[in-house]
Amino acid sequence: MNGQSLPRLGYRGRFCMKQMSDSDFTIRTINRGEQARYSDSDVELTFEQTWGAGHRIYCDSITTDSSGTRLPFLRRKQIIQNCCTHFDSMESKVVFVIDEADPDRTELESFLSEQKVFGHNIAVEHDSEKQRQELHDEAIIDFLKAGKTVTFNGITYTTVDEYLNRKENS
Repeated sequence: MNGQSLPRLGYRGRFCMKQMSDSDFTIRTINRGEQARYSDSDVELTFEQTWGAGHRIYCDSITTDSSGTRLPFLRRKQIIQNCCTHFDSMESKVVFVIDEADPDRTELESFLSEQKVFGHNIAVEHDSEKQRQELHDEAIIDFLKAGKTVTFNGITYTTVDEYLNRKENS
């Protein structure tokens, strides 16, 4: 090809190839799309994601690598930048969910705001352990009100009162 080298190409998602950035990485969707496996030359981890009006990435699942070693903020930032590249946040909406208790919350919010200025289609949402527990409880109570049986953590519940009493006494 006239002595020109071709750009390096790498796997990006299920069906498309994109030119890789200077930082080679892979992201593969696993577990029905609820998680993704990230790897680069130094780090391997699995992070939580969902899809609903755009990719939704849960930043609290990008805090440690697969061995349990805590990642410094700069490393998390690089992984999030790679997620923006992979999920094409310049063209498609990507939502980053930040836990209220995240020790890097302020830095994450600032970094993601900067990315918006550069043209990324990014939204930020906040959640907390309390909010997640309330949503979980609502779902179980709705099933029980519909007359269904729910088994959770090895315990079977048939009524709302049974579930709430067990929860209070735990």
